[in-house]
Amino acid sequence: MTSMHKFSGRGLRLTPVLLLATAMGIAAPSPATSTQNNATVAADGTRVLPSPPPLTQSDYSVGDKLKISFFAQLDLPNGTESTAVKTFYQRLDLTGNYVVDNDGSVDIPRLGRIVFAGRKNDDVKADIVSAYEEEIGQTGDVHVAVVERQPIYVVGPVRTPGQYKFVPGMVAIQAVALAGGMARPNDVVSTVVETEKASGSAAEARTRLATLLAHKARLEAEQSGGLISVPPELSSLIGSDRAEALVDAEHRARLNADHARNVNIRMYEELATQAEAELRGLDQDIRRVDGEIAARRQQLAKIVEPDPRLTNQKLETLLRTEIVSLEGRLDAYKREARQLSQRALQGRNAGDKLRLDHDAQVSRDLVKVNEEIAKTAQLAVAGDMLSSSINRQAGSRELESMAITIVRGTADGPVMFPASPTTALVPGDVVQLAGSNSLAQNARQLTGSLRQ
Repeated sequence: MTSMHKFSGRGLRLTPVLLLATAMGIAAPSPATSTQNNATVAADGTRVLPSPPPLTQSDYSVGDKLKISFFAQLDLPNGTESTAVKTFYQRLDLTGNYVVDNDGSVDIPRLGRIVFAGRKNDDVKADIVSAYEEEIGQTGDVHVAVVERQPIYVVGPVRTPGQYKFVPGMVAIQAVALAGGMARPNDVVSTVVETEKASGSAAEARTRLATLLAHKARLEAEQSGGLISVPPELSSLIGSDRAEALVDAEHRARLNADHARNVNIRMYEELATQAEAELRGLDQDIRRVDGEIAARRQQLAKIVEPDPRLTNQKLETLLRTEIVSLEGRLDAYKREARQLSQRALQGRNAGDKLRLDHDAQVSRDLVKVNEEIAKTAQLAVAGDMLSSSINRQAGSRELESMAITIVRGTADGPVMFPASPTTALVPGDVVQLAGSNSLAQNARQLTGSLRQ
C-alpha cells in the first residue's frame, strides 16, 4: 500500500508559480484550467487573458474543507442460516474533517492520498471506496460533504472590500453586492447590485422550490404506498431532465430510509416470533404438569380412608410431596409464560409503532412542505418582479459600462482577465471593480498590491 494511492496520472504539478498563487490566497483549480495560448504579458510579467478561461466541471477545489464519512457493511441474521440483511455502520476511526491540499489531494489515514481537485464526486467516491476495500478488506460506502470553500476576494472602489464566503453558482456582480457595491453614491453599480440581489434571490427561491416539489412527490408516494412520479410543475420549472434527477435522488433516499426502518421492524418481529414459539412450548409443559397434579390428587383420594389407621401413610406422604413440587413448578411455568407473552406483545407493538410513527411523520412533513412551497413560490415571484422592475429603470448600456477584472489561480500561475457582471466565479477568485482604468493598469496595480 503506497502513500499516494490513486495518484497515478492525476497528480497536480507544484510549480513555483503555483506555490506563489497559494501563498497569495488564490485557489488553484485543476490542471484542466490552464492559461490560454493567446495571453498577453505586461512589462512586469503579468499575464492577461482576453476572456475568462474555461471552467472545469469539478465538485472540488484546492482549499475545500470536507467532512468524509465512512460506512462498513454488516450482515445481520435474517431468521434463517442462508440469508442475511445487509446494513451499514459508521467507521468513526476514518470519519472526520479533511482539507484538499495544495497538490489537489487529500491524505486519508490508511488509504493514502486521493486526488480531489478538478474531479467529479462520483469519480472521487469510486477511488475512496476502492482504496477502502483494498486496505480494510471489507465492503464499504463513503459520503463526502463540502463543509467550507476558499473565499472570494473583492477589491477596488467598493464600500467594504475584503474576503467573502464562496457560494456555488456565484457570479462577479454578486461578489460586488456582498462588498456593499460602489463606494461612490448614485453609481450605476448600485442599480446592478440591486438587480443581481433580486435576481439571485429569485434563483435561490426557484432552486429551493424545485427541491421542495421533489420532496413533496416522495412524501405523497410514501403516504399512498405507490411509486414516485415527476410532478408536471417541477418539469416546467427546471426541465424534465433535472426534474427526473431530483425525483430519482428522492427515490433513492426513500429506499435507504425504508430499508433502515424495515431492518428494525424485522428485528422486533423476530423477537416477538421467538417469544411466541417459546410460549407455545411452555403451554405444553403447563398442560402436562396440570395433568400430573390431577392424577396424583385422584390417586391420593383413593388411598385416604376414614380411619387413618387404614391409610398407607408412606404413599400419602409421597403423593402430597409430589403435588407440592409439581404445583411449584406449575407456578414457575406460569410466571415465565406471562413474561414471554409480555415480550411478544412488546415486540409486536414496537414494530407497529415504527410503522405508525413513520406514517404520522409523513403526514406532518407533507403539511410543512406544502406551506414552505407556497412561501418559496411567493419569494421567487417577488424576486423576479423586483429584478424586472430594476432592469427597466437601468439601461443595458449601464451594465456594460462596469469594468470588472478577475485574478484566478491556475496550474500555470495566476492570470487576469476581463469579466462581465455574470462571469462565473470559482473559490479563491479576486474580483476587481474598476473605473476608467485600462485592463493592463488594473493588472499591474492588483498584482503589485498582492505581492507586497
